Order: sequence, then C-alpha cells, then structure tokens
Amino acid sequence: MINENINREFKKQNFQYSTIKIKHIPKLISNINSKIASKEISPALYSHYLKDFDTSFPESFPSSSSVLIVAAPQYQIDVRFNWKGQIFSLPVPPTYNHKIDSNVELILDKHLIKNGFIYKKANLPLKLLATSSGLAQYGRSNISFIE
Repeated sequence: MINENINREFKKQNFQYSTIKIKHIPKLISNINSKIASKEISPALYSHYLKDFDTSFPESFPSSSSVLIVAAPQYQIDVRFNWKGQIFSLPVPPTYNHKIDSNVELILDKHLIKNGFIYKKANLPLKLLATSSGLAQYGRSNISFIE
C-alpha cells in the first residue's frame, strides 16, 4: 500500500523512480575507483566532483536494504527583474531550484515516516545509480536520458 501511494504521488508530479539493492553499492563504487586508478576518470575531475560521495553509505545506514532513485524533469527558470526602468529576463539553470527535492521529501515523509520507516538522502553517484537500476539509459555530464 505504501509503495502504491508513493507511486501515485510521484506520477502526479511527473517523477519516475527505481530502486537498487544496497548490496550493489560497493560494486558501483569499486567500478568508479578502478576508473580513477586507470585514469579513465581524471584525478582533477575526481577531486572536483566525485570526492564527496559517501562511499560508506551501506555501513553508515545498516538497516537499509535499498536505494530509491528519483528522476524529475527540471526546467530552466526565467527570472525577470526591473533595473532602472528596464525589464530584463535572465535564464537560471534548474540546478538552483530545490523545490523538486523538497517535493520528493514531502512525499517520502508522508508515506514512509508516518508508517515507521526511515530514510536518508544518499550522497552517491546518481547517474551511475540511475543507469545501473534501469531508470536511465545514459548518464554523463549533466545529462540523463530517461524514457
């Protein structure tokens, strides 16, 4: 019943999701580490974007069994402002809009927390998780393709 309620609310928001078992996380992290060691992933890229992943996630949250990966369309935001009597329009990338994260958390709070479950936002390689779980077909740079 909980899963059906979450599914219904995610569909209303045009979110898609999948899950991956926690036991697969170390293999995904190992895959990244081997690419770093073989220089497929540049050390500079790693130190800038990847070093903050929480690779101890399965151990730091031992009661967990799965990771929920949620994908949501993110649209450019158009901000308009008036400066010295002239109206300007400025496109803002969707990465600065945190409303989607808040909406996901509200849905999870409503259906998980109130039913005695707990969850934690994981700091893991999201595109790799999305492609590994079957949610996305491709995930590199700032792009993920999800049908």
